[in-house]
Parts: sequence; structure tokens; C-alpha cells
Amino acid sequence: PCSVTVELMDERSIQLRWSGREKIFSPHGDRISFRCKRGKYSVGSDLTQTCNDGEMTLPLCV
Repeated sequence: PCSVTVELMDERSIQLRWSGREKIFSPHGDRISFRCKRGKYSVGSDLTQTCNDGEMTLPLCV
């Protein structure tokens, strides 16, 4: 499973799109949607990412 914490999301200026949970565990193949924090904009990767064998590329907002 993939693990995403509020600390990891804060470092990348993102938050969960649909939930206020502070830490999530996502099984293989699960998709998680993020959004940029207020005043920040997405750079590069898609804001919806898929857990792949315990790895997930988190989007970056600046």
C-alpha cells in the first residue's frame, strides 16, 4: 500500500481533494485525487495519482 501523510502533502503544497484525513493508506491500483492549496498552482504531474506497488508520485504545487 501507499502511505501519504499531511507532512508530505504540506511539503508539496497539496491537500486531499475529497477528504480531511491527515494520513491515508491506499492499496495497489487505488487512485487518489489531490488539489493545490489556496493560491498555489500545479506544476508538472497530474493531480490524480495511482498507487503502484507501494509507490506514488505526489503532485507539486507552487
